Amino acid sequence: LFPRISESKTNEEINQLLNDIIRLLSFVTIPFVAFSITFRDILIPMFYSKEFSEAGKYLPFHFVAIYLLIIIYTFAQVFAPTGRLKQFVPIIILNNVITLVIVYSMIPRFGLWGWVANFTITPFISAIIYYVFWHKTIGFSFKKENIVLILFIIISSGLLLTFRNNYITSIFI
Repeated sequence: LFPRISESKTNEEINQLLNDIIRLLSFVTIPFVAFSITFRDILIPMFYSKEFSEAGKYLPFHFVAIYLLIIIYTFAQVFAPTGRLKQFVPIIILNNVITLVIVYSMIPRFGLWGWVANFTITPFISAIIYYVFWHKTIGFSFKKENIVLILFIIISSGLLLTFRNNYITSIFI
């Protein structure tokens, strides 16, 4: 990504490259997220042990947040090759402050659900911050295809979480 963005001469080229990377990573992530959410009760004992099976109720939120982190890291990769490292530091500090506030306020009250809140709320807020920054700086906007993919991942993950507990587990376990 670094060499391709460094070679880009216009903001339109950077926008196109960002959209292409987000679309590619979305297609790579969709099967992983869907499979992991659907078969989490099988995968956890397979890789760890049955003592960790309780983590199955928290893990799906982790996988959805991973998708948001992929978008965030894609945005973060653009700072260095475009010569905007000075703007990157305050954004990172803001992200860390958000994390600290959520962790120290939510974990004592809600336990592991507080950690889940941190792992989902922070990437969501960070994605918005990065989007707003790049939108104002280089005029970035998601292409329609990427918006559809992002919505598909979020909605399908929600549907998998809703229906999985009632149907899929009873078939395979």
